Amino acid sequence: MGFISRIVGVLNGVEKGFQQEVDIIKDIKHNLCMIFNTRPDDCAVFGDGGLFSIDHYSLESNQVIGVFENEVLRLISSREKRIRVISIKLDTDHMPWNLILYLECTLIQGTGESFILQINFSSNRYCEIR
Repeated sequence: MGFISRIVGVLNGVEKGFQQEVDIIKDIKHNLCMIFNTRPDDCAVFGDGGLFSIDHYSLESNQVIGVFENEVLRLISSREKRIRVISIKLDTDHMPWNLILYLECTLIQGTGESFILQINFSSNRYCEIR
């Protein structure tokens, strides 16, 4: 439940004795999707958010992948504090139209549960997380 919804619920008395169950992994996926679909200059308060453009780099394709993976890890570590990335793997089967990253992650608080995130970047910069 979102912050504003919670406030409205409290003010209306709806939340008394009502326990909201939160799917933290679904919430993390939604947050990361917002982060990766934001361009660096889209939002002033987001600051260093969004994926950078590699247009001004002159890199070989294998170097671009390394820079891209580091950028994904940088954004996750700076913007999603609830998880820690254990490993990252690139699926090259769909390149260059899609970049698919598999991230093995653990929750920092709570159970320390491990899970896999599949991040699909399509050619038009749209990101989808499964």
